[in-house]
Amino acid sequence: MKKFNHNTIKGFGAGLLAAAVIAGSGLPAYAMSAFKQINVSMGGISLYVDGKLQVPTDVNGNEVEPLIYAGTTYLPVRALTGMLTDKPVEWDPNTESVYIGLKPGAGKVVRADELTPYDSSSALAYTGKDAQFTLLNETQTPFNLYMSGRTVKLDGMYTELNGEFVARQSDLTDNRTAELSIYAVDQYGTKNLIDSYELKSGDEPVSVHTNIRGCDYLYITINKNEHLLNAVEYQGFFYNVTFTQASAG
Repeated sequence: MKKFNHNTIKGFGAGLLAAAVIAGSGLPAYAMSAFKQINVSMGGISLYVDGKLQVPTDVNGNEVEPLIYAGTTYLPVRALTGMLTDKPVEWDPNTESVYIGLKPGAGKVVRADELTPYDSSSALAYTGKDAQFTLLNETQTPFNLYMSGRTVKLDGMYTELNGEFVARQSDLTDNRTAELSIYAVDQYGTKNLIDSYELKSGDEPVSVHTNIRGCDYLYITINKNEHLLNAVEYQGFFYNVTFTQASAG
């Protein structure tokens, strides 16, 4: 399996400058030319790569926001690791979004962790350190991790469910099958399977794109290990999950 990294940014075109903020990095004093206080704009800036929402995080899974200074958008250097290709870049001031490569379809993109399950008062997905998981002893840091077995009320307001799915793998001998099942639920509680994914340990993560137009309720589950005692171990991870709202009109 290739090394997993949820920051899939591969490149920028002209017009967007990426900068690393060195302060607090532990570099010796002579490496710092000067300190200068500046006013920047932060908050509410969204970043999309090939139509997928990307949320830069630090090594602990905490969200790190892009910023605008003097008309230039700056992104955390960790989010740009490995970017050396020529994807086009576009800034949309109306939605305060940076688009790299393909743009997402029409409609606002909402992170799963911003929604509340119909059957719980907690968020629909973990964030930060709680969202981290391991594959082959390497810590993965998505911006959210979906909670299996929750129902979310959509009221027909969303058109697409997006995310990434990967099978759990603790070591090279791990041999398990992970199943992601997505159900539309009607007002009587009847579940209708509308999409499913199946992976084995060692398989590459797959991108999930599910049409959820007209769904009033959605139920998503991941199969779990039935042999564990006093613990729940799901066989896969569904992460970086977003919902696309239906555009007005």
